[in-house]
Amino acid sequence: MISLASLLPGLTTIGVIDRDEARFAQASRQMFEAVSLPRERLDTRLGPSGEPLGHHSGGLAVPMVQDRPRLNKPPLIYWLQAASAWLFTGGDPSRDAIWMYRVPSVLAAAASVLLTWRVGLIFFDPRAAWMGAALLAVCPLIVFDAHQARADQVLLATVVLAQLALARVWRGGGIGWAATLWIALGASVLAKGPIGPLIVALTAVTLALWAGSWSWIARARPWLGGVILAVCVTPWLWAVADAVGLARYAGLVWRETMGRAAGSSEGHWGPPGLHAAAAAVLFWPGSLMAVAGVARAWKAARAATPVDAPGPPGGAVARLVRAARRAAFEPRRGCPGEVFTLAWLLPAWLFFELFGAKLAHYVMPMYPALALLGARALLASRPGPVALGRIAWGGWVVIGLCLAGATAYFTWDAGLGPAMSTAMVALAAASALVFVAAARRSPTRTHAVALAAAAWVVLGGCFLRWVAPAWLPGSATRAMAPWLGGHHPVATTAWRDSLVFQSRGRLEGVEASDAPRWAGDHPGGVIILRDASPSSLAALDSMGWRSVLSHRAVTLERAERGLWIVLVGPGHAASP
Repeated sequence: MISLASLLPGLTTIGVIDRDEARFAQASRQMFEAVSLPRERLDTRLGPSGEPLGHHSGGLAVPMVQDRPRLNKPPLIYWLQAASAWLFTGGDPSRDAIWMYRVPSVLAAAASVLLTWRVGLIFFDPRAAWMGAALLAVCPLIVFDAHQARADQVLLATVVLAQLALARVWRGGGIGWAATLWIALGASVLAKGPIGPLIVALTAVTLALWAGSWSWIARARPWLGGVILAVCVTPWLWAVADAVGLARYAGLVWRETMGRAAGSSEGHWGPPGLHAAAAAVLFWPGSLMAVAGVARAWKAARAATPVDAPGPPGGAVARLVRAARRAAFEPRRGCPGEVFTLAWLLPAWLFFELFGAKLAHYVMPMYPALALLGARALLASRPGPVALGRIAWGGWVVIGLCLAGATAYFTWDAGLGPAMSTAMVALAAASALVFVAAARRSPTRTHAVALAAAAWVVLGGCFLRWVAPAWLPGSATRAMAPWLGGHHPVATTAWRDSLVFQSRGRLEGVEASDAPRWAGDHPGGVIILRDASPSSLAALDSMGWRSVLSHRAVTLERAERGLWIVLVGPGHAASP
């Protein structure tokens, strides 16, 4: 219920979000069309070397956005989104809507919450498992990302499932859990490449170092894993290599991985520590106990009973491994819950802190471990806010007040009308009072976080339902959707990927100086201008083009702000 209350509001009202969601959804739509449209309506053009150039020439193997292959992400998310749209439309692509392509993200987020609960039940008491899952369900990063048709929630679900299976294998599980582990990793590779296997491998290595024994890894049946991964991945790689060439695809994968590692990919560089700082907001209200939970777990793991376990065989590599293990801890037993969640959280988090590119969702697969550790510390804490320290409590309250204040600001500036604006500002103020009261009056920190989470779910749900549609990148194009349907040509002087989705892939980009020429060649078309000059508007007016929509965008995306004008040609059906 908590997941549904957090994830469903705004699912159908938020417009297509630029830019990743628009690209994912359009590629999934074209894949859906490739298997649903009659043959005579398919665009299956191929290049001189057989590479796909038409909207539908990639089939189910090569995702296409207009006439460009989109191979920087594997195909699982496109298959899931296309299947979702097929299910909700009855197989008719013309009836689709953006929310249909978001359903896999919502289901994956809900599955991640449930799987986090299951992991918690293995190691902790039911209260900690439930609270950890609840903290994950309401954290802003999960909620916002689940409202987008992207691959990250599917990655999160596959990683949590793989970690659940790994925990069972580590605790003595049989071949069934080993097979589940490798199936989840295969799905993870098809969702977002090597990220999932990397996180699980770092967890397994850390567990082996902590225990001083590698023998338990044999229970994971690596031979079975090789077979399962090959079955999952090889057919798609074969199809992609046949369509675009293995060298081209390998080069793209190299740029996606090494380019991002260096921080040069799309300007997303950030300093080490940025993810940890951002988690104070993106994991709120669970961030109250995140640091305390990690510190408590580390202390418990270090205090576990030492064991006399031999290290790996001799050699330079083995000596380095033993030195790294001694630097952190001697081989120990005990506190399996704390050890497993730390092994899940810390190595992968450190890797992404040192990773050059920084995007908030990179560390999202570690949030379930953070939630469980925070919940464990929360339930073990002494009554009263003073026990935590005034600085931590003060920072937590300030973050809550900033979230409420941001909601009030965006509401007031979105032009929703006096009644709606007043109601949302009042709700934001009431939520802020709840945050302060929770910190000052609650008998325990558990009550404080529960009260704050409840207020946040209500405030966040209302924000996503009524305010976010006016502010998120891509919201400016939602008002244009009625003019972009049908089969007439569409052009714009301000390219937005959301316009590609709204126009069902027919969008053309033109320079402002070429707009009159394009208009003369397509008298029955639609042209979209942003901050157009009076001379351009006068030239189009003299050709019989008329404005049907003027919309001033106030979105967070700087490139989208300004006055958007939609004009239709004299041959358009809407013209007199």
